[in-house]
Amino acid sequence: MRIGIVGWGIEGQSAYRYFGPAHDYLIVSEEPRDDFPAESDKVHLQFLKAERPPGITSNVTDLSYLDGVEKCNKVIYSVTAVRNLQQKFGEASDFWHKATTVQHIFFENVKTKNLIGVTGSKGKGTTSTLIYEMLKAAGKPVHLAGNIGKSVLDILGDVKESDWVVLELTNYQLYRFPYSPHIAVCLMITKEHLDWHPNMSDYVSAKANLFSHQKKDDIAIYFADNELSKQVAGSSLGTKIPYFAPPGAVAKDEGIIVVGDPEVEVIKTDEIKLIGEHNLQNVCAAVTTVWQIAPDVQAIHKVLTTFGGLPHRLQLVRELEGVKYYDDSFGTDGLLRYRYRGSNRNHPDNRGLRLAMEHRLPLVYFHGVVPGKYVAAWPVFVVRDDPAKLAFSVAVDDASHIGLSALESNPPSTAHEDIDSGRRLYITAAVRQRLHQRAFRERVLSAYRHQCAFCRLRHEELLDAAHIVPDSEPQGEPLVSNGLALCKLHHAAFDRYFLGVRPDYVVEVRPDILKEHDGPTLVHAIQALHGVRIAVPSQSILKPAVGLLEIRYKRFLHARDGVPS
Repeated sequence: MRIGIVGWGIEGQSAYRYFGPAHDYLIVSEEPRDDFPAESDKVHLQFLKAERPPGITSNVTDLSYLDGVEKCNKVIYSVTAVRNLQQKFGEASDFWHKATTVQHIFFENVKTKNLIGVTGSKGKGTTSTLIYEMLKAAGKPVHLAGNIGKSVLDILGDVKESDWVVLELTNYQLYRFPYSPHIAVCLMITKEHLDWHPNMSDYVSAKANLFSHQKKDDIAIYFADNELSKQVAGSSLGTKIPYFAPPGAVAKDEGIIVVGDPEVEVIKTDEIKLIGEHNLQNVCAAVTTVWQIAPDVQAIHKVLTTFGGLPHRLQLVRELEGVKYYDDSFGTDGLLRYRYRGSNRNHPDNRGLRLAMEHRLPLVYFHGVVPGKYVAAWPVFVVRDDPAKLAFSVAVDDASHIGLSALESNPPSTAHEDIDSGRRLYITAAVRQRLHQRAFRERVLSAYRHQCAFCRLRHEELLDAAHIVPDSEPQGEPLVSNGLALCKLHHAAFDRYFLGVRPDYVVEVRPDILKEHDGPTLVHAIQALHGVRIAVPSQSILKPAVGLLEIRYKRFLHARDGVPS
């Protein structure tokens, strides 16, 4: 059988593993990938060489990369590629009869009926993981897959008839999807992904597919305070249960979460390790779901007091000698956002910061750059309290002005406050840049295992984090994928286009530099790199972005061609 795989992401790669080496493959992609399988008599690769427009896949205009897919016996497509396939093949029944997704294959072949699907605009990953952890703590055999980062095909062979499966499902995965799980959960729905969906109705309709194929003995769980969530769950024939309203889980004003009828207290809200009022919604959705399967207060309580959140979500990073560290950020107004301790605005830590704001007391801020490393900023002042976002706004000031703000006995005038505000915004912006540069350097060096990507030099004091696209440009974000760990010599050579890095990670030295005679340093440190593949991080998400390398390489070619050879 000849199998076409459209898109080479997590799902496409899992399909390749699932069907195995006995078949022939045509693997197509909108762009080249460094993790393609090797081409052979049984594996053919097809992709566009031109740079793909930024944004979600399925936005290219050249659909020639899909040529020949219709000749395959089976086609497994990435869910976001469906738009391109519709443009290429229309609604031809002979094509769509053999076209499918990994989600279709899973629902058609999984042995268990104990499936839980979670969708919504925000919080899907956290809620899915909470449900999974709670069921596991209650002794249920359970699996977690979907948009959470693990393809459903990677667990399909392990799922037994009595197992439970929790699936995080996006609007893309649910688009035109003809199956629904036994328990469907819809979190808050807001305007999202309207660059892919033609309108909000199309987006909501995709979400509704999680519910619209349910039977009367199935369960539909929805967010009581969100009309679109109610609407989506309304397409189910099953039993409808709200959360944030009885009999589902409710976060009560007295600081407890209860569930059921009659009410059962599950946990006090200040015991919950997840931070942020929005996470109370996720907690209540998870508790409501698990309560239908395993109403085990002890198991639920254990998870809620120990689960701190998924990576890159708001969370307590570390507690050392009584000091708590959170993953804070800068707001759009340029000020630092320092998160509340827990969700109770009257927690002693939060009251202490509020007093510091009222008395204009200078504080020290420790900015985490990577786990275990911090950069101190002093003095900083709490300038705003935002209970709705569970955060304080913090500004950095100059030490010479402490007396003007913290030590004055009389409140400052409005004019004085305006001067303070303007100065602090300026200083905070400068500190923000310094912190981001330090954080960028630490993340890049850590990803490259503290060695130069070109020469493998490991002396950290001689290493820099070089931007592929400069941070002064819109695409020059301080992400590891826009960085290279380089020693100072190679950083300078890279910045001055003595050499460049092709999108396939191979170094190219400028022809005039190759011809130059200037001693052993030039020979061994620069010229010898020509044609050498650089060292890159092992994780795909941390590797240099191909699109950014293409931008940089074009500039190198321009510099190269401008130099006589």
